[in-house]
Amino acid sequence: MALHFRLPEGERRAVSGADGATLLEAAHASGISLNAVCGGIGICGECRVRLRPPALPPPNRLRKSTPERGRTERRGAVGLPDSPPSGRGCG
Repeated sequence: MALHFRLPEGERRAVSGADGATLLEAAHASGISLNAVCGGIGICGECRVRLRPPALPPPNRLRKSTPERGRTERRGAVGLPDSPPSGRGCG
C-alpha cells in the first residue's frame, strides 16, 4: 500500500507498507513516530491521523470515525486501511 504523510513540521513523506500492515506499523517502519501509548492495541486514541478521500474505506465495526472539517476524517492509525477486519482494534 502507498501512504502519504504530512508531518507536523510541514514535511510530506510518501511511504509504503506491507499488505495487511496498519497505518501505525507502516509509519514506524518508515521512521515516522506516531504516539501509541497503548502499544498499538487501539484503546488510547493517541495515534489518530487524518485521512482524505478517495483512500477512505467506509468505517466498520472496528473503526470508529469522527468527521472533521472539510473532507477529512480522523481515525486511529492502528486500523487497517484497505483490508477487511482482522481482529485488530482501533482507537
